Amino acid sequence: MSKKHIFYMEVLWLVVSLLVPVVLIFPYYGEMIDSVPFLLPNFIIGFLLVQTLRHIFFLPQSLLGNSGWGMVPFVFSSIPICIYIIRQMSLVNLFFETTTWIHSFSYVLNLNEKRDLSQYVKTEFTIISVATFILAIVLSLRLIVALWRKVNNKGRI
Repeated sequence: MSKKHIFYMEVLWLVVSLLVPVVLIFPYYGEMIDSVPFLLPNFIIGFLLVQTLRHIFFLPQSLLGNSGWGMVPFVFSSIPICIYIIRQMSLVNLFFETTTWIHSFSYVLNLNEKRDLSQYVKTEFTIISVATFILAIVLSLRLIVALWRKVNNKGRI
C-alpha cells in the first residue's frame, strides 16, 4: 500500500473519529446551559472508540501498523486509556448523583424532559465508555499479536 493511500485513509479516519462524538453529543448539547463534566470526556472517549476499533480491524492499513517497531509503546496504551475512562465514569456518576445536574439543562425543559435527557447522557456515556475500555484492551492484544508475527516473520500483521 502506498504512503499516499495510507495518508488519505488516516485523514478519512480522523474525520470519522471527529464526527462520531459530535453525533453522540448533538442530541443534548443544545439543551446545556451550564458547564458539565461530561462533554469533553464524552468527545475524547468517542474519538478513542473509533480509533481503537479502526486499529483493531485495519491495523495493516494504518500508520501505526506500518511503523514497525513503533507499535511497541502503543501496546501499553490501554493502561492510561482505561484509567482515564474509569475516572471519567466516576465523575459523571458523581455528577448525576447530586441534585445540581438539573440546573445544567435548559430552563425551558420540564423535569421529566430533563430526567429523560440525563438518562440518555448516562446511558450513552456508559455504553461508549465500556466499549472503549474493552476495545483498548483488545487493541493491546492485537498489537502484541502483530509484533509477534513481525518478530517471527509469520506473514501479515
